[in-house]
Amino acid sequence: MNNVQLGFLGEIFPFHLRSKGLALGVSGICLLNIIWLQAAPTALENIGWKYYLCFIIPSAIMAVLILMYWPDTNGMPLEEVARLFGDEDELFPGHPGSGADTGGVLEKGHGRKDEAGTSTSVSV
Repeated sequence: MNNVQLGFLGEIFPFHLRSKGLALGVSGICLLNIIWLQAAPTALENIGWKYYLCFIIPSAIMAVLILMYWPDTNGMPLEEVARLFGDEDELFPGHPGSGADTGGVLEKGHGRKDEAGTSTSVSV
């Protein structure tokens, strides 16, 4: 197991499920490692180098599936990534862009929507 797996497992779960999801993910990885390592001596004796295809083929298939179906999130803020995957707006109330009332104070470049849903830009 390397840091990429741990980092990925830690990021795909929402905060309130992160510890349970990480524990379940690491347990699954460890279980699969035990299975692969117990099978390795017999497999290498019987089928030789073809045992490596058991690692190469699923990895190649998964790489193609990821490239085809996973959305590209490179350079996106976390809030936009959360919105892309269907989460509600994660910004704090009162933060510009959260949709919450800011008490009439807006930062430069932020706007509001009026009752008709029309976006209005505010310059300060």
